[in-house]
Amino acid sequence: LTCLSNFAITLVELGRPVEGEPLHQEVLAIRTRIKGAADPDTLDSVMNLAHCIAAQGRLAEAEKLHRQAIETRRRVQGAEHDRTLLHMLELINVIQDQKRLDEAERLLRDVIATRQRVSGAQDPATLNASENLALLLFQQQQFEECEATLRQVLMTRQKMQGIAHPDQLPTLENLTIFLVKRKRYAEAESTCRQRLALQQKVLGAQHAQTLTQMAGLAEVCGMHGDALRSSGEFAEAAQAYRRGLAVAIELEKLAPDDRRGGRLRQMLKSSLDKDSGEKRKQKPGSS
Repeated sequence: LTCLSNFAITLVELGRPVEGEPLHQEVLAIRTRIKGAADPDTLDSVMNLAHCIAAQGRLAEAEKLHRQAIETRRRVQGAEHDRTLLHMLELINVIQDQKRLDEAERLLRDVIATRQRVSGAQDPATLNASENLALLLFQQQQFEECEATLRQVLMTRQKMQGIAHPDQLPTLENLTIFLVKRKRYAEAESTCRQRLALQQKVLGAQHAQTLTQMAGLAEVCGMHGDALRSSGEFAEAAQAYRRGLAVAIELEKLAPDDRRGGRLRQMLKSSLDKDSGEKRKQKPGSS
């Protein structure tokens, strides 16, 4: 049953939830018959089935299944049990997908408060839930608290794990995305470089994720250059373009078959040439 359940989960992760659903149904039926509807393993099967149904866009149906199973978990395992709290996060995701953001925020804050009380503020599960809250706050345009939460999570992870732990990679990515969306490109470039250095150390220079991060850094440098150029800071823009160009050239060397390196090199070279032209136009008027 475990193998069948894992196979169904994999199908959903591969974007094939229609194929995964009957397998989840089968596992749930067998576990219900053998162990009973209130057994924790059966409730896990309900959670997996609801996740599969949600992946097909049937959010109201998934929410109903989650709520029924969570009510049973609270009765059988307790409201503060790890699996109950994990299941709550699945329910929150479904509510969030239905754009009921205030309700999702309230429930997520309840989960975080429980995690802090039971496991402590520095527990990885507490930090993961806090990071989820930050992403939800961004959707609600609560930017100040969003940023403060992301930075607090990152600082706590670094304090507990050191500055070179792979768990920090998603947090650094989320912080970079936040800064880019807020058009704070200089800070985004710095955070992006921090994440790239960590990926190179943890995964290696030629790992696919590291190469993707290099492409992302080159793009951030390009956006930084564009913003500087639009405000008339042509020398600073040229520096940003050159930094991005250096990353794109390095990407081409590490992965010659990766077309992103060449595309970014051409784009940044074109931007640099355009910036040089703009600077030449400015010279007669500035003398």
